[in-house]
Amino acid sequence: MRPTSTRTSASSTAASPPPRSPGASTTAAAPSASSVAATACASRTACPVRTSTSTSRSRVCSRPASTASRTNSNSRTRSRATPTRATSTACRPRCARRPTCSIGRRSRARSSATRSSTTTSTLRAPRSRPSTQPSPIGRGSAALSVSDRADATGDAPVIGITSYLEQAQTGVWDVRASFLPQVYLNAVTDVGGIATVLPPQPVSPEIARRIVAGLDGLILSGGADIDPSRYGADPHERTGAPRTDRDEFEAALIEAALEVQLPLLGICRGAQMLNVELGGTLQQHLPDVVGDDRYQIGAGVFNEIEVEVDEGSRIAEILGDDRRAGAHLYHHQAIGEVGEGLAVTSRTEDGVIESLELPDHPFGVAVQWHPEENTADRRLFQGLVDAARTYRTAGGAGTVRKENA
Repeated sequence: MRPTSTRTSASSTAASPPPRSPGASTTAAAPSASSVAATACASRTACPVRTSTSTSRSRVCSRPASTASRTNSNSRTRSRATPTRATSTACRPRCARRPTCSIGRRSRARSSATRSSTTTSTLRAPRSRPSTQPSPIGRGSAALSVSDRADATGDAPVIGITSYLEQAQTGVWDVRASFLPQVYLNAVTDVGGIATVLPPQPVSPEIARRIVAGLDGLILSGGADIDPSRYGADPHERTGAPRTDRDEFEAALIEAALEVQLPLLGICRGAQMLNVELGGTLQQHLPDVVGDDRYQIGAGVFNEIEVEVDEGSRIAEILGDDRRAGAHLYHHQAIGEVGEGLAVTSRTEDGVIESLELPDHPFGVAVQWHPEENTADRRLFQGLVDAARTYRTAGGAGTVRKENA
């Protein structure tokens, strides 16, 4: 992983208290459902007149910046900083303009969600985006309006999203905190879901079942490299320091979710985690396989390619008539041996697996790319929320347990 550092306004949407972490002895309460990581309106003090925060990010497969806090990951690799400044004069959350990262060797770049992405000449370029907005479930779909979301709240499903634990600074506080890029929350709420953040925490099978019982769907988000010992391998020199707290937490959630057939979507690290927990392995450093860094350019820049999924797959059904998707890549690791029960549904021209799924699960889809970055295409999230609504209507985890008893 390659860390970067970005200075932004501390005025995010809500606070995420500091959970347990290596070197820390306590774990606070779970964060707000719509929070990112930190807020200028800290509950312990008045809102500061001027606040600066920084965000540090590891070379991970997830989108590494947030609107909220400065994070310092455990990565053992080099860093680059892109500073911006913003001033908060009130306790209301405000958005800070994020920097646009760029690198010299890309052939084309354009914004994706909150930062630019690139396409290199070695991978196929995506089609241009449509100039009009079709239905909310189609390619280039528009987000639901605020009024539409309000009308749908009666049956809106609750989608849990796993998160990071990072060192965060806001105002006078410098603490461990739950951290999740806001684009994940937006991707869920844009299509009528309710997003809630799930930080790593001490877990047992029973705790995991109780968490899952309160959800209608689950997103395993991107993040740091998985501990190679989980799939029987020694760490590569470029594999990031293990985050065993998150590995253990997500492994327990996966087991509990599969037990009750909870709809789930794995994103980048999430796809890898699902594969590992089902007995699969990972390729720890793709440049050793393909010869360059095109799957993770670095500097927070997503390399966008076009992926076409296999006909007849669950993900093809979700994508509809157009089985192509603009895939925002940021992963230096990849699926190796495929886990039990998983089916591969797309590969790049290099043979790298970009999506897989559980054919026997009502909705068990995982992708190596970052669909949360593509605000013009919410089809995967719409599919998840629709499946979660069906799951909720059918009675959720309790009904499945009774049927299995």
